[in-house]
Amino acid sequence: MKANNSTFIDLGLRLNGKKILFADRNIGAKNITDYGKHFAWADVAVRNKKKKPFNWRNCPHHKGDTWRGPFSKYNEVDGKNTLDSEDDIASILLGKDWRMPDKEELNLLQKSKNVKSKWVTNYQNSGINGLLVTGKGEFSSASLFLPAAGDCNGASLNSVGDDGNYWSRSLSDDYPDLAFFLNFYKNGRHLRNGNRFCGFSVRPVRVVAE
Repeated sequence: MKANNSTFIDLGLRLNGKKILFADRNIGAKNITDYGKHFAWADVAVRNKKKKPFNWRNCPHHKGDTWRGPFSKYNEVDGKNTLDSEDDIASILLGKDWRMPDKEELNLLQKSKNVKSKWVTNYQNSGINGLLVTGKGEFSSASLFLPAAGDCNGASLNSVGDDGNYWSRSLSDDYPDLAFFLNFYKNGRHLRNGNRFCGFSVRPVRVVAE
């Protein structure tokens, strides 16, 4: 399946009776090894980090300079813990069939028994490091590469080639200033909570009935 120059990859990942199909490239990427763009959680457009740095002052649905907020959306009052489509950069840029993954869906890339994931250096002689996820059994010919695109904090781009950080659309279970993301590097992979202002990569998904 192709849309907006991206192909959905079926690695055999299933959740609650549905197929979890990840796009083959990041939002803003021209090819599978391109880093693509970085987004804060709930960003609705690509930003120029020099003109609009990644910090609390420029955090979507937030006012003030610290984590205390206040937050005008996705807070303890409205009880929203998942991005609406109007705040989901994948849906906004690529269409309604696309969205950012839930924390459970993103976690499949590192935890599912149906795939193998490993850190790779110089993937396909591209000079790019990242996480390679490969299916098993009948899906063994399918693979997904997530470049280690680092992160944006302020106007700085950090840790490119050393780690990858990929947003979910899921808010933290305990704190409205945090949201879940997948973090990986040479010696580890983790589902973590990160400040909503941080500039991370986005890998879209399409979820369809089995």
